[in-house]
Amino acid sequence: MNETVKLITSKPDSELAKEHRDSIVEAAKPLMDALTNARKDGFVTQLNFGEDAFQRITIQSFNLFKSF
Repeated sequence: MNETVKLITSKPDSELAKEHRDSIVEAAKPLMDALTNARKDGFVTQLNFGEDAFQRITIQSFNLFKSF
C-alpha cells in the first residue's frame, strides 16, 4: 500500500512559449518568402489574422496592391 507517488508536471509557460514561437516562425518562412517575392515585383501586401468562431486562426483580411 506504500506505493511511490509520481507527480506529472507540465512544461513551464516560458518553455511552451519558446516552442510555439519557434514553430510559428518556421511555419511563416514560406509566407515571408512569397510576400518578399511579391514586393520585388512592386506589390504591397497587408494581412490580418484572427480567430474564427471555432477558435481557429484564419486570415481575416488580405490586400494585395501595386505600388507606383
